[in-house]
Amino acid sequence: MKILMIATIGSRDVKLKNRIDNIEGLELRVSRNGQSVYELVNPRRGGKLIHANFNAVRNEILIPMLEPALNYAIKDSGKIDELYLVVTDQDGSVEHSRFDTIFLGKVIKSYLSQSRRFKNTIGRITLKPIQENLIYIDSMYDFMDEMMKSILSKPENNDSKLFVFPQGGIDAINHSLTLKSIEYFKNLVHLSKPENLPYAIPLRFPAKFRGNFTKQTVIKFLEQSNYAGIISLNYSPEINTLASVGNALMNFDYEISKEHLAQCFRFEKLRKDATMLQHEFESMDNDFNSRLKLFYQGAKIRYMQKAYTAFIIKVFTINENILKPYAEKILGGTIIYNTGNKHKEWNNLLKKNPEIKAYLENYTIKENNTKLKYNEPNRMVYKAIIDKYKERIENYDELEIILDNLNLIANLRNKAAHELKGVEKKSINLALKRANTSIDELLQRLDAFFKVDDHHLYNKINKIISGHL
Repeated sequence: MKILMIATIGSRDVKLKNRIDNIEGLELRVSRNGQSVYELVNPRRGGKLIHANFNAVRNEILIPMLEPALNYAIKDSGKIDELYLVVTDQDGSVEHSRFDTIFLGKVIKSYLSQSRRFKNTIGRITLKPIQENLIYIDSMYDFMDEMMKSILSKPENNDSKLFVFPQGGIDAINHSLTLKSIEYFKNLVHLSKPENLPYAIPLRFPAKFRGNFTKQTVIKFLEQSNYAGIISLNYSPEINTLASVGNALMNFDYEISKEHLAQCFRFEKLRKDATMLQHEFESMDNDFNSRLKLFYQGAKIRYMQKAYTAFIIKVFTINENILKPYAEKILGGTIIYNTGNKHKEWNNLLKKNPEIKAYLENYTIKENNTKLKYNEPNRMVYKAIIDKYKERIENYDELEIILDNLNLIANLRNKAAHELKGVEKKSINLALKRANTSIDELLQRLDAFFKVDDHHLYNKINKIISGHL
């Protein structure tokens, strides 16, 4: 792993131990911070003069801001493979160009290259000059973006550790460097040199910034009930576990979801919420209608996420099961789908209802004039049973409209499954146009049918996650 460091150079980052009187044009003054050292009145001209007379004055040079940062990085990592010094180099006609640090950067480069302490621990030193728009953060943000891309264009730098020291110079430059360092480098140490201390210290700002940014992303994902997205962010073990509950439900891995819920009890601060969710699960364990309602809510979330193919696949499942509770009520028993024993439970249930069994034996499907295959439970059998006893079904007419609409769009599932083609919203509406309706109208009907409100399980999970951010 390569060790990189980027530092911004300010107009007072090079100082002299003593006054130098034998370099013509070199203007010095006592340092403003009260130290008995000297700083340059005109950093551009003075830096150029010091650089030109470097050998004569190198023992007088101090870099009191940068040196502690270098010491920290070297103590931490043993070396600095590449050091980048961000300096300013405006056109001479620009106001304040006398404060440019281009020559201070050159002085620092020469000083470090010849220093006994640093010449064997610091590798390549590169100056990164900024020539215009120094005080405009938009421009500096773009400049730093290009600089980071240039540094990382070297394949060997991709997994580097970066020490960033954005303390000297102009705020727009420092802030932009900080933000871009956070964006481009996962392994980042943000250094600061307090004025009252002789050493540099690491700041927690990158971690705090990333944490807040991640939090905002979690909130955005919550608005879409995008639990997989939340898990990928790895915000915290608690949030990951809660999101795993929701994600398993979205995939209708009901038992897996309960396993994740059990893991929530490992965290003391989640136990109260986990207990509430556990009660919700227990109420659904033996209630097919509640689980089907939850499945519909998951389908609707997929629709809101614009994941139309996933939505259609869920709609197909709803279409296959929506009539099952009605058939169970008429038959007076639980319908079990079990191919392992050739649907023994189902056929036993039919034997207990000889009138219905006889009816099914003689039932002919009108659409294709074929006999109904009733030896296993399926949507067509449920529909035949319900049609015979439709007077027992509350709001039968509304249910039949929903069934007709579901059949129209459930057929799109075959396109996805057998032709490996995605489903778009316009194709859903095109299918429903045959019934003079739209997907939005169908969803309104289904909301009313399932009695959907804002207190469903997904929203409860979302509120719990939000409360623990």
